[in-house]
Amino acid sequence: MFKNFFKICFCTIFFILMPITVFAADYTLDALGNSEETIVYKSSTEENFDNKVDVFVEIPSSYKITIPKTIVISGLYKKANYYVSVEGDLADDTVVSVVPDETIEFISNKRTATGYITQDKTRWTINDLDTDAIGEIDVTDLTAGIWEGTFYFDVSVTGTIRVPDGKTADANDVKTWLKCANIKNKSYTDINDVLNDEEVLSELLNNDNANDYLCRSTDWIDDICSDSDAMEYIGRNNYAANTLLDSDDWFNAICSSNYFENVLNTSVPTITNGVSSEGTVFSSSILDRGYPGYKAFNKNPADGWLSNLLVNAEIGFKFNEPVKVNKAQLSTFRYDDNGYTRIKNYSIQGSNDGVNYTTLYNGSYPNNCNGVVVTNTFKNENYYTYYRIFILDNYAPYGYAYIGAKDVQFFGRKNSD
Repeated sequence: MFKNFFKICFCTIFFILMPITVFAADYTLDALGNSEETIVYKSSTEENFDNKVDVFVEIPSSYKITIPKTIVISGLYKKANYYVSVEGDLADDTVVSVVPDETIEFISNKRTATGYITQDKTRWTINDLDTDAIGEIDVTDLTAGIWEGTFYFDVSVTGTIRVPDGKTADANDVKTWLKCANIKNKSYTDINDVLNDEEVLSELLNNDNANDYLCRSTDWIDDICSDSDAMEYIGRNNYAANTLLDSDDWFNAICSSNYFENVLNTSVPTITNGVSSEGTVFSSSILDRGYPGYKAFNKNPADGWLSNLLVNAEIGFKFNEPVKVNKAQLSTFRYDDNGYTRIKNYSIQGSNDGVNYTTLYNGSYPNNCNGVVVTNTFKNENYYTYYRIFILDNYAPYGYAYIGAKDVQFFGRKNSD
């Protein structure tokens, strides 16, 4: 972190912005790995060999940050803009963050007052170095007098180093993780120390830079996913949840965790009449009034939904808000003692209009099972309002048994979480 000192005088009717340039060294999280190979040839005759040599080059990022040094605000308008720029040569995955304080405390003799700071951009990557941030200081609440205040920028840089096999180097150093969130008052070296400190854990999992680093960890996956508080904090932060769910290793661990609902925290509630505050049940048909579609969502194992179709039947839920579903559960029942299960092959699908569906997963339910819950997890990059189980067929001979389901559930995240 760089702490940059600013003084703001509220006394004149003009605005002065004097830029100062701060140079920062590249922030390297891991070292490159090099390897060599000795090749021994045994031959009784002279031979020529062509051998491939792989060459890897790591060029550090270099950059400079320009921020204001002194700002004088007009007493007439009580507002002033400032500008922040970042330029240089950044690696593809390097992020430079320049974040101002949200408020500034002013003093005039013995009086105090608060000003407010906003900035339209705080993160720069290689793709947007040509765009400056515009900040505004609002001192509307100040009254007559000469006021002076100070605020700070937090400057941080995150990035990764690529090892020769093309995979991202592991990030399993607790000290570095703390540094990513600018936590300086702790000297933890073990992940369990972090998990036992709820305040530090919350701060880390609410910091984008720290979450970028955590995403590359391999050693901490089981520890984090088996901790209820950690999973709760991940679930509360959309950036943290989406970043970790984008990683295959983290995705599988989160979805199989006992606390997966802390992250995939949107699901179909218990429904007793077909409609809830979260949305509406829909189905292609029902066999009769005793087996309506909502009974697949009422969490009562004694009943369920039955269709009057033998093939191509649907049972689903329309959420009131778009949801990114990554996990679904399904159970059904046998027709009779012959063991014919009412679901065989099925697809899990999403849609935003209830007409055009995208298949997210194709599965098969085991035969001769009654009430066995089958769980499917799948990558899904899109938010949909309609989710359905589209059942292609069942195990019974054609015309022998109708399609049906005991329980259906979808788990995901709202876009606004």
